[in-house]
Amino acid sequence: MRVSRYGRDELLGQPHNIVRNPAMPRVVFRELWDHLQAGEGIGAYVLNRAKDGSPYWVFAVARPVDGGHLSVRLKPTTPLFGVVASLYEELRSIEAGVEQGGRHHAEAMDASAEVLGRRLAEAGFDSYDTFMRGATVAEVTARRTELGNADGHVRGHPGLAAFLD
Repeated sequence: MRVSRYGRDELLGQPHNIVRNPAMPRVVFRELWDHLQAGEGIGAYVLNRAKDGSPYWVFAVARPVDGGHLSVRLKPTTPLFGVVASLYEELRSIEAGVEQGGRHHAEAMDASAEVLGRRLAEAGFDSYDTFMRGATVAEVTARRTELGNADGHVRGHPGLAAFLD
């Protein structure tokens, strides 16, 4: 609520697209929903839009649960985030070009998925899943380090360290 600048009553029961930023590549949402519908978890960098229109980034870790899905968001802090932010600009530009040419959203996502796969391969990842697993570990580890202290406990949250592990 603090980051999105929406009140609790404005967010409860609303779909995620209340904070969807149009600069977010559609292909990433396709990956997210494909994973969730297949009963798999996923991690993804997501560019959102606050109520006042300002952008904000999260790293979302989502898993299917009974009756829907659960998504936990972290503030992205690893070097991977900077790489992804510039990649997303490229992917959204590709999608916009395809859509402006009169072609369907699905074709735009296919075109950007091809570039996404190529860029991930250039970075040493054989698939989005491999990248996502590495990014999830990196972001959760960074968050734990930020919250932790020398003895490995998470300040004020004794159960959080075990959960993050």
